[in-house]
Amino acid sequence: MIDKATQSDDNDEDDTNFWLATPGFGESLIEAEVDYAAGRTFSGDEIRDHFGLPPREATRPTQDKTGGAQEVGEDAMNDRAPRAERWQRREHDVDAHVAAGEVAVHADGEALLDHLDQLDAGADSSGP
Repeated sequence: MIDKATQSDDNDEDDTNFWLATPGFGESLIEAEVDYAAGRTFSGDEIRDHFGLPPREATRPTQDKTGGAQEVGEDAMNDRAPRAERWQRREHDVDAHVAAGEVAVHADGEALLDHLDQLDAGADSSGP
């Protein structure tokens, strides 16, 4: 019988081997390291803002400087409710689009980005 610690180590090694064997992964990792060293990065807050997500502190409790959980006041909880409702409405909207077959499947990330560029170009040419 394999104990959990050994099993976990084996799974970690399997995961590492999988990613290293994935075509382009090594090059992508090197590019990411170069971008990081050159300061071409985005913070979690910038990414959340780009995709219209609520700020991180609004989605989960934070910790104080000692590592202990902070009390979340009633005002903070009330502030989250409209965002949660908006998020839920948007989830339902997406479900409706999927149910109606109004979705596009792309072969890879590059095809998705090309599609988004086409949508942006169409929006730009339609004018205000």
